Amino acid sequence: MELINNSNENLSSWEVRYQVSDGAKVINIWGGNYILKDNILILSGLGWNQSLSIGETNKNLGFQLETIEMAPVKLKLISFTGVTENQEDVVFEI
Repeated sequence: MELINNSNENLSSWEVRYQVSDGAKVINIWGGNYILKDNILILSGLGWNQSLSIGETNKNLGFQLETIEMAPVKLKLISFTGVTENQEDVVFEI
């Protein structure tokens, strides 16, 4: 996946939330951490990729899901959050 910082702020401690289908399981992840609870998949960066400068693209995160649905699996993006250099929370809800 690609994360692109189109905001006017450098962001750190980013987090992406997706709604996933019942029974979904993460079977592989690279370049990040995850929590899967109540059909919400929360992805966050590792120490070396937790920051996104203005205009930066992060292509170092990916994951594989296993579901009972037929392919292609559709994820619903819920929100993207981050923290500015002034320690202000930024939340983009979809």
